[in-house]
Formats: sequence, structure tokens, C-alpha cells
Amino acid sequence: MSVFTSIWVRTANVLRDHAYDDRGSVTPEQVIWTAFLAGLAITVTTLFGPQILAAARNITFATK
Repeated sequence: MSVFTSIWVRTANVLRDHAYDDRGSVTPEQVIWTAFLAGLAITVTTLFGPQILAAARNITFATK
């Protein structure tokens, strides 16, 4: 199994397990996963953000 698939399955299992948790508290594991996913989002945005913005600026809408 690839690393990405393994992480994806683990994340899905953790979210599913905590979806019906009525304790009302946040576990350290949830904090770590949230921090990891936020860091991943920031990294992806930093790496690909300028390319996405450049592509969006080059869109032209043709009128008939």
C-alpha cells in the first residue's frame, strides 16, 4: 500500500471514530492531525499558489 493511501485510510478511520464521540473534548491525536493537515495545505498553497493565480489571470471569456 502506498504511503498516501495509508495516510488517507488512517485519517478516514480516525475521523469516522471521532464522528460519534460525545465526550466533547479534543484529543492530542486530533490536534496533531489538524496541525499536519494545516501544514500540508499551507505547503501546497505556497508551492502551487502563484501558478494557479497566473493561470486564473490568463482566462479569457469569449462573447458571441
